[in-house]
Amino acid sequence: MVSVEGVRYYLDGEKRFVIENYNWAKPFSSFFPGIGGRWGVPLWAYYVNRGQCVSSIGIRDKDNAIMEFFSFNKACQMVGNQGFRTFLRVNGDVLYEPFKQSEDGMVSQRMIVSAWDLELDEVNRTLGLQISVNFFPLVNLPVAGLVRRVGIRNLNGEPLRLELLDGLPHILAFGMTQHCIKVIARHIEAMKKVDVIDGMPLFKLKQVPLDVPQIQEIRGGNFYFTLLEGDGSISSDSYVVDPESVFGVSWSFDYPWLFAEHGVGKILASEQMYENKTPCAFTVLCPNVSPGKEVVFYSIVGNTSSEEKLRSFKKYVVDNGILGKREENRRIIEEIEDNMFTVSSNKNFDSYCGQTFLDNVMRGGMPVVFRTQSSKNVFYLYSRKHGDLERDYNYFVLEETYLSQGNSHFRDVNQNRRNDVWFNPDIEDSNVIMFFNLIQTDGFNPLVVNGLTYTARDLPALAEWLGEIVDDKRLFDELLALVQKPFTPGEFMMKIEEAVSAGSLSYDEIVSALLSFCRENDVGEPSEGFWIDHWTYNLDLLDNFFSIFPERLKEVLVDKRVFTFYDNPDIVMPRNKKYVMVDGKVRQYGAVKRNKDKLKLIRSRAADPYKVRIENGRGSVYTTNLFVKMLSLIANKIASLDPEGIGIEMEADKPGWNDPLNGLPGLLASSLSETLELTRACSFLQDAISRIGLEDYECIPIFEELDVFITDLMEAIEERLNSADENRRFLFWDDSHRIKENYREKTTFGVSGKETEVKISMVKDFLNKSLRLLDSIFSDTPHDKIFHKNGVCYTYFLNEVKRYEQIYLDGDKKEVAVNDTGLPLVTPLEFKQKPVSLFLEGSVHLMKVKQELAHEIYKNVKNSKIYDEELKMYKTSEPITRESFEIGRARAYPPGWIENESIYLHMEYKYLLELLKTGLYEEYYEEIRNTLIPFLKPEIYGRSILENSSFIVSSAFPESELHGRGFQPRLTGASAELINMWTLITAGEQPFFVDETGSLRLKLEPKLPDWLFTEKEEICMTYTNKGEKIELTIPKNCFAFKFLGKTIVIYHNDRRKNTFGEDKAKITHYTLKYTDGKTCRKDGNTLPEKIANDIRKGQITRIDAFLH
Repeated sequence: MVSVEGVRYYLDGEKRFVIENYNWAKPFSSFFPGIGGRWGVPLWAYYVNRGQCVSSIGIRDKDNAIMEFFSFNKACQMVGNQGFRTFLRVNGDVLYEPFKQSEDGMVSQRMIVSAWDLELDEVNRTLGLQISVNFFPLVNLPVAGLVRRVGIRNLNGEPLRLELLDGLPHILAFGMTQHCIKVIARHIEAMKKVDVIDGMPLFKLKQVPLDVPQIQEIRGGNFYFTLLEGDGSISSDSYVVDPESVFGVSWSFDYPWLFAEHGVGKILASEQMYENKTPCAFTVLCPNVSPGKEVVFYSIVGNTSSEEKLRSFKKYVVDNGILGKREENRRIIEEIEDNMFTVSSNKNFDSYCGQTFLDNVMRGGMPVVFRTQSSKNVFYLYSRKHGDLERDYNYFVLEETYLSQGNSHFRDVNQNRRNDVWFNPDIEDSNVIMFFNLIQTDGFNPLVVNGLTYTARDLPALAEWLGEIVDDKRLFDELLALVQKPFTPGEFMMKIEEAVSAGSLSYDEIVSALLSFCRENDVGEPSEGFWIDHWTYNLDLLDNFFSIFPERLKEVLVDKRVFTFYDNPDIVMPRNKKYVMVDGKVRQYGAVKRNKDKLKLIRSRAADPYKVRIENGRGSVYTTNLFVKMLSLIANKIASLDPEGIGIEMEADKPGWNDPLNGLPGLLASSLSETLELTRACSFLQDAISRIGLEDYECIPIFEELDVFITDLMEAIEERLNSADENRRFLFWDDSHRIKENYREKTTFGVSGKETEVKISMVKDFLNKSLRLLDSIFSDTPHDKIFHKNGVCYTYFLNEVKRYEQIYLDGDKKEVAVNDTGLPLVTPLEFKQKPVSLFLEGSVHLMKVKQELAHEIYKNVKNSKIYDEELKMYKTSEPITRESFEIGRARAYPPGWIENESIYLHMEYKYLLELLKTGLYEEYYEEIRNTLIPFLKPEIYGRSILENSSFIVSSAFPESELHGRGFQPRLTGASAELINMWTLITAGEQPFFVDETGSLRLKLEPKLPDWLFTEKEEICMTYTNKGEKIELTIPKNCFAFKFLGKTIVIYHNDRRKNTFGEDKAKITHYTLKYTDGKTCRKDGNTLPEKIANDIRKGQITRIDAFLH
């Protein structure tokens, strides 16, 4: 009997994760990458390990589902019923449905998960049948689709006569939104129809389901068709679209009553209904299978934007077959993974690195550079918000175009692009500019970051160029109209495909030329409140950029006047508009409001509506340099310290990294993490001034409102530092907030445009004072206010108002001031601060600033209740049961689940990264054996150990069976942290540097343990810069990786020593191979400027570094 005991997990030789008897394994969900190739339309597809697995597919978003989007729990329940089904009548009597959960010991099942496809295999020894299913997406085609290869092999010594019914019992009509699917599922059936296009069923609504006077037709539709291997497509009368023809009057889809009783003859002879019901999509076949032979067919379910494209697609498939697309899909995914090519002694680790890079691309995108002689545009493919079966709350978007991109949130896409310059130096400072330009004058930023769109900048020149490649007048006019409003390069290319003469140019050449005539549009979108931690990820972007381009510090920080401020109609209320009385307690509610006058002003702008303007919003876009933007950030954050001067206030309706602590802003909470990041920002700017060599007498132009803000703030800081008043912290809080509120009021609609020439000496004074103030947190504040008695620092603080006064609208104090919801407004006069339970987050940020305390921090955290003794992992926090439910939904989650005391992988990986950065190498490598996903036991983790999860259930969870299980798959910030760790262990924190003579140098400083070097010769595959797949031989005692996405580096460590510690192995010499085949040798561990530049430009294909 098959049961849980029969489940096995392992990785095969192709980096695929295999689960034997998967229907009995712990339930999990995952998904296909949703990557359609550069010149293809993507499809999203989700699966669970039940039945035939694929539970939901569609294009663009949930409103364009082909198979209904089900949350994880429902998907597990529904996939066996509404997902793909295969019914077999064997020799006219036995009805058999493979891939069902079975107790039959004569049935074995396997699920094989790879980064590029999904395979299922079942062997029924009683019937002598092997059934295999392989799912893979279409790529580089103008239609989106999921291909399903089905093979049925006869294991008997006698021929088998089969009647086969295969497909979907339930397929959605195109045009149905989530509202149609979930709310009016019965009513909407009256608008459904099935057309037959060139023998293929096309499922759609008859019109757009809106109750409006203007009726709209629906173009395109969801399609289904089947291709027999070697025989072409099947005839139209072999499809079943009416589920009653299969299941009879039963609407449950449990059992195919008519098929079981009468076989295919009755089904094919039945009168099918092509409208007014939810259709199915089944293929009917009657193959005879000889002994040892296999019958194979391919079914494709997908979406087309037009009937013409569907006809063309069918012709393409009939003429060329479909198997080539399976290999093309695999190649696309492998080439993405190959950016993080790794060869070590541990194949699981190597494969995990590639998978993590792929998953990082899915959230942050893959940069491509389109260039002409005079222009260069960086464009990101494949990114999307992390919406999946377990994160069903997120509304994800995958554009149904070529060069597809999606929507995202500022923090997510920012951190997942953190390391991109390491893998593609060609993108240079594009991310630094983009994300700093989303910072507002108040130091916050919009939540939503949309995909990049363009608008024609030089229309006459664009029209002249377009006329040279497009002959058709109608198409020319349509394209010219398209580029005069925001458009994406992908939709332009799908349109221009109709131009015959465009065939002489490559798609890349067309896009490069097109974008040279266009300007980028705003990507930010106003949303809900402001998170206090978002700006800190910009510091990581800077660190990584300058680790590759250290010589460009002055250029990017001072010389480039290309930085702007995001203009947001949502503004942070001053204190007298957001502190309210609720049930006798002071709370902070309604802290962010949309300013209608500002919104009207923004909407009146013809171009760049969300960029701050001079003349208080009515002039041209204000531009400045990064230096000034950072000063603006620093000033805003210094003026946002809490009444104790310890944490940065959650002043704008949202918390920091830990989203489920959503109640903290209402409790006037603050966070130490962002204060520490503020110290980091001040130190960066202070150090940059020194490294650039800016003299005290030199000046920097600052917009006048910021100059006043900083000047007044400096006086307040000076007074605070010199004061002996026991109330000095509150007085500074009150004074600094007043100054900040004045500044924000002046810049509500924009800036004047006038600038003040501020001396560097004054900037240095401001930074020195700010750092002194921030340092005083640890020198002047009682230790127990910041640190628990176990030595771990607190992360969050509640600032309870102990004394306040009512705000009145009149001098007689008769009319109480209230907010928009009628709550009385108050002015705090005294606070009492209380720390929240310990969170790992604070220690992560403390390590960044207090590196000399790293080992003590590590020891204290491990000895605290943050450490999970059972799993040997690090939880988000210690138990938070003593906290009020008002802190947020985290308190409502059970302990050990999601952000309530679980192993939240992103934060745990952040912690591991800081162990590396602070030089705790021994501790790091000890910890990752228990914490890094590829080193976990899959039987406990419950899913592929090549895939990250957002969280792992900790031992705090009441149900012990779930301890160590991973949930919420793959699209996590943990991938960015892992990639950052990988860059540190392979090349060091600062591979490129400027020496004392001002010359660029390259010095590889790996931090690798002896056990990661190969124990035998390894043969592996990689891709060259030209996309050629080649075989590499990596000798014994080596570690290999790809540097900057192009150069193979092999460390030769014959003595198998650590590359860190007192007795570390050091590089003695390099041999380098250029793209033209020339080689050279360089002694020592540092490479000169020319070679450093050559490597950065991708002109060196291989480096062999020899260690001793």
